[in-house]
Amino acid sequence: MSTELDQAIAQEAGELEALQRGVVALLQAKPGLAAVKILHEDDGDIENRIQAAFSSTGLLMLVLSPEGSSQYPDAAALHIDDLEIVVRVIEVPLINRSAGGANIPINQALQHVATWLRNRIIAGNALTFSRFKTVAGAKVPTKDVVFKTSLTLSDI
Repeated sequence: MSTELDQAIAQEAGELEALQRGVVALLQAKPGLAAVKILHEDDGDIENRIQAAFSSTGLLMLVLSPEGSSQYPDAAALHIDDLEIVVRVIEVPLINRSAGGANIPINQALQHVATWLRNRIIAGNALTFSRFKTVAGAKVPTKDVVFKTSLTLSDI
């Protein structure tokens, strides 16, 4: 069941944006993550916001743009069957585990995300936990928490 906020965001910016904003709002409401900066990929000047988060807490959660495919792309309504919602958790251990950091190790942060969002309903769509994934080639510890859902998109 979607909330009034979900409906307003979906009408203003579309269902994909509503899904991203909903994930951010849920994570920001999670007890234990108050010290963590949580952004979404389409959040203004994202590169500077990421740098600011690293320098202040050493731990960042970034909700990436959803990815997915449709089994019936020519149907009257565009329905995405395997929509992936990814929350990327990035840690700069030297800052995160210092006195001024968030002091939440990356694996603990992953567990917070997975258990808090699992089976939550955002914009009328249930999130199902899919997997943890290490991001290859990252210079600092970087891992993804991947959820799946489905979504029917309307014309905005």
